[in-house]
Amino acid sequence: MFHVLQKDSSKRSQETIKVIQRSLFALFIQLVIPLMLFVIPAIIIFLGLTFENLLSFEQSLIVFLILPLHSGFHNLILLTITSNYRKIILSSVNKLY
Repeated sequence: MFHVLQKDSSKRSQETIKVIQRSLFALFIQLVIPLMLFVIPAIIIFLGLTFENLLSFEQSLIVFLILPLHSGFHNLILLTITSNYRKIILSSVNKLY
């Protein structure tokens, strides 16, 4: 996508390019957070079940406790990286104080 953005940059304004870059960054974060908080712990659990002596029960339990955090952290990070949401949240917090 960055290649297409650079290729057709003469047809777009600088502001449009910045908006597209921010959108691509948000999309990248939306892909990385689930990978880190869901897929990697799932792989660790799978490897622990496949190779019995690799992980103890306590270590597996800690990994199991990470999995439910996926949706909350994903939403929290999405709200903080999207500028419109961030502005609304900050203005609401400023009204309270």
